[in-house]
This record gives sequence, structure tokens and C-alpha cells, in this order.
Amino acid sequence: RYYDTLQVLNVNPYIGKDDLGLDDVSFLPLNVGLREAITALQLTKPASSLVFGTENGKVFSVSGIPNTANTTRIDNGQLPNGYISSIDVGSDPDHVMVTFSNFGIASVWATSDGGSSWKNLERNLADMPVRWGRFDPANNDRVLIATEIGIWGLESITDEATQWTDHNDGLPPMRVDMFDLRACDATILAATHGQGLFVGRYSDEVPESCGPPVFAEGIFYPN
Repeated sequence: RYYDTLQVLNVNPYIGKDDLGLDDVSFLPLNVGLREAITALQLTKPASSLVFGTENGKVFSVSGIPNTANTTRIDNGQLPNGYISSIDVGSDPDHVMVTFSNFGIASVWATSDGGSSWKNLERNLADMPVRWGRFDPANNDRVLIATEIGIWGLESITDEATQWTDHNDGLPPMRVDMFDLRACDATILAATHGQGLFVGRYSDEVPESCGPPVFAEGIFYPN
């Protein structure tokens, strides 16, 4: 009965900063008649709204958090009927990337206009589940994904001729479930399926203000 609802956990009282005026646990109705499980969500930057996806390929944008939800479906029926494994929002709410963990469908999609049109980014990817995806924090045209066989990167969403390349130097061919990126020094922390964590760099373009790279050579090193 809670499919069409977001559960809001107010942790602010525990860190001495309660400015939301909410109960510890509250429920925010979405009012879109949702009957599918929500499988991925991501806050926009800045955190004025969130985008979430479902187990059958629907994507919604929600504003008015945490008190009044204004929910809009933004996939426009252009995405596959599959399990959305991750969602990321770029430097503005118009840039959204969605990944799918099914076999037999295109696994990576992105929009640069808030969902009016979606681009299939499958290109030369093998038919495999994609578990996680993130925009390069410094470039909405570049993305990284976590797959059944490591991490792969696409240098340009807009250039159709650009192909996926692997970022697995030092990382065995294994399933990667998720990762996070640190923009200042292009560092990535990857969580594998049963093989621990790996740390490396996803770009040589390090801002001068960030100082020297964390790792001087190679791509991935086991932690």
C-alpha cells in the first residue's frame, strides 16, 4: 500500500539541526497511482527535487520535498520495460542518466532536456547488466558505469561515434555494484561483488586547485 508514497526520515534532530519541522518518520504521497517498486533515486543538484525510477522502466521527477510532492513522469514511454538499477542527475536537473540491470535490453539512457527526449547510449557495450552510472562531476557529456565486467566510460554522450572503453587497469574482470566519484582529484571508489573495494582515478584532468593526483600511475588499486 506504500508503493505510491515516499518515506521521509528526518535525521536532523540527531545532528543538532532540525529545521524541517517533520516527525522522525513521515510519508509523502506521490499521487500518481504508482503500483511498482521504486528501485533507484537521486537528488538533484542543488537538492531541490529528486528523480526516481521503478522496476518496470518508469522515471519520475518530484519537487516540493519534503512537505508537498509534485510528481511528474519524465520517461515519456521512451525507455525499456526493465529494472532501473541506478539514476544520476548531472550538474542541472535537465541532465539525467538511467541504467538497467536486465539482459536483452539497452542498458544506458540519458536525457539533456529533462526527459522530453532520451538517447540510447548502448553503442558497443556487451549485452550485460549495468549496476550503476554516474556523470563526470565536471562534464555532463562524459559518464562512467559499473557492470558485470568492471567499469566502463563514455567520453561523449553527444558524439555518436564515441565508443565505450574500459577503465579496468588493475581491476580484475569482476562485477562492480556501485561506485562514487570525488570531483576535486578525479578519484573513484568502486565496490565489487564479493571482492572488496578498489580505488583509482577516472581522469587525468585534475584541477590546479586540487593539487597533485592521489595516485601517480595506473587506474585502479585494491584497498
